[in-house]
Amino acid sequence: MRSPIKWVGGKSKLSSIIVPLIPDHTCYVEVFGGAGWVLFRKEPSQVEVLNDLDGELINFFRVVQRNPRALIRSFEWSLASREEFERLYYLDSSTMNEIERAHRFYYIIMASWGGEFGSARFQTSITDYGHGNRLIGALKTARRRIKAAHG
Repeated sequence: MRSPIKWVGGKSKLSSIIVPLIPDHTCYVEVFGGAGWVLFRKEPSQVEVLNDLDGELINFFRVVQRNPRALIRSFEWSLASREEFERLYYLDSSTMNEIERAHRFYYIIMASWGGEFGSARFQTSITDYGHGNRLIGALKTARRRIKAAHG
């Protein structure tokens, strides 16, 4: 399974090498979780913890886990545009609820060149070439995988 987000320094390519090296276990902890590529690629454990210093990232995964329908609804009529990207990029997330923060974070990550949250460089990767918004499918899949994870 793939992570729902792009993340600078992520282990998307290394995860296929790392996962086979993980010994049998009942508890798995991602200390520097990031996009969680290793967590998403490995088989679920009895106990899993996804941790990261980035509060916006952790809020995003919490919302995906606990309130995915609200987050998915927030994207149903969301358009990919430079104007919307810049509007969200410059909003103060401290005034938003957790769904709004997760929406803002995910839109910016997916529409930023190379998945760099701190860089206001727009790209149109959130669309599925006219077939709809690929974010919705990615969120539903991610929710199933991290349903029981702690964070």
